[in-house]
Amino acid sequence: MKKSVEKWGHDALAKDLASHLETPERMIWTDMQLGPSGSARPDVYSMRKSYSKPMPVTYEIKVSVSDFRSDITSGKWQKYLDFSTAVVFAVPKGLVSKDDIPKGCGLMTRGENGWVTLRKPTRQTVTLPEKVMLKLLIDGVERARRPKPQEWNQYITDKKIKAKYGDDVANALKDISRVRREEQNIKSVIDQNIIIAQARAERITEDAKLFREKQQAVLGDVCRALGMETVTSSVWQIEARAAQLMKMANESHVIRQACIGIDNAIKTLIRCKSSLPEIDKEDAA
Repeated sequence: MKKSVEKWGHDALAKDLASHLETPERMIWTDMQLGPSGSARPDVYSMRKSYSKPMPVTYEIKVSVSDFRSDITSGKWQKYLDFSTAVVFAVPKGLVSKDDIPKGCGLMTRGENGWVTLRKPTRQTVTLPEKVMLKLLIDGVERARRPKPQEWNQYITDKKIKAKYGDDVANALKDISRVRREEQNIKSVIDQNIIIAQARAERITEDAKLFREKQQAVLGDVCRALGMETVTSSVWQIEARAAQLMKMANESHVIRQACIGIDNAIKTLIRCKSSLPEIDKEDAA
C-alpha cells in the first residue's frame, strides 16, 4: 500500500464524491442510516432514477489504511449488499491499490484532477427492502429541502468576485465552473453507461451459459433415448443413430410380418391335414 498523496477528511471526501456522482439521472444520499436503529449507514448511496433498474450502489469512504483494513477484516462492507447491487471503495489517490480490494468490489480514487475509477464492481441482483425505501423517502425529502453548503459557498464566492473584479470576470469564471461541472457530469454518465453495459454483458454471458447447460441436458436425454453410449452434440451422429433405429424398426416390422405369414401358413396346413381323412372317405364312397 502507498501513502496517501493528499490529506482528506472523511466527511469532506464523502461530500466531494457525492458532488462528483450527482447527475440528473441519479439520486445521492450521504451518511443516511437505511432503516431503524442499528441498520447500515452507507457513506454515500447512489441510485439511478429508474423504475425497472435503479441499480443502487454503496460507496465506502476510507481516508486511512487502518480504517480500510479494519473494514475488510471485519467484513463490514458485506452487509451493504443487502440493499446494493455493488460496493465501491472511495479513497484518496495512493491509499490502497486494486489488489487490496475484496473480490467483486470497485475502487475509485480522488487525485488532483478529480475522481478516477480504477476497478469497476461486479453487479448483483438486489430487491430493496420496504424499510430501506421508506427511509430513503422520509429522510431524503427532508434533506432535499435543506440548502446545499456547496451551492451556498459558490454563491458567496461568485458574489465576492463580481464585487472585486466586475461582471465580465465573474461571468467568465462562472462559465469555466459550469463547463467543468458539465464535463464531470458527462464523465459520470459515461462511467455509468459502461457499468450498465458490463452488467448487461454479464447477464448475457450467464444466460448463454444456462442455455448451453440446458442444451447439453436435452442432448443427453436424446442420446440416452437413442441408446447411444456417449453424449454427443454432433447432429450428424444423432441423425445417423436415429436413421439406424428407423431401419431396424422397419426390418423388425418386415420380420414380424413374415412371421405372421409363416404362422398363418402353418395354421392352414394343419387345417388341410385334418381335412384329408374326410376327403379319403368321400373318395371311397
